[in-house]
Amino acid sequence: MRRIAGCCVLVMMAAPLTGSSLHAQQTREQAMIFGEEPVLDPMRKTLKAEVLVLRDTLYAVDAVSARLVRAKVGGQPSVVISSARSLRVECSRAVRAATVMRGQMAVVGTNDARGKGVIADYNKSLDELKRSMLSCDKSLETALSSLTTPEVDPLFRLALASADAVKKYEAQLSVLLKTLQIPVDPKGFRSAIEM
Repeated sequence: MRRIAGCCVLVMMAAPLTGSSLHAQQTREQAMIFGEEPVLDPMRKTLKAEVLVLRDTLYAVDAVSARLVRAKVGGQPSVVISSARSLRVECSRAVRAATVMRGQMAVVGTNDARGKGVIADYNKSLDELKRSMLSCDKSLETALSSLTTPEVDPLFRLALASADAVKKYEAQLSVLLKTLQIPVDPKGFRSAIEM
């Protein structure tokens, strides 16, 4: 009888511990379902804000590129030229946003060797993105001002190149965000040209 009573006491003592860990697990699952985010330190919070600004700018680049591609395929040269003008503006904005992001990355650091490698790779990707967007801006400026009626094919190639640069950057950004444990839009990025 004593033995049974001892087991009952043990089970009763273990029950609240199991219940509390079960409650914690349910709370984490609800946070994931309802989109509640973990509390971020100031550096990660600022970094996330800058990532979102740059991402919004790049969404605009990709959307205008997609419109230009659709117009080229649809045989609408006037829409291609109009879209190229808009794309130039968006590429210029992306250069500014990438410059701000690069400044923000100067304060991001980690003691982890893998993390340092991921940050270095991201910075390289960010620099490449900035060069691509600057090239897009300048090339479109030249193409649009050189002729009375610009040729459509070079504008088409520039739109594809800018969309490709955005896609490459987003792949590296995803690695950085996972490494630094910064939650951002679980859907990720999908080019409008690919849809």
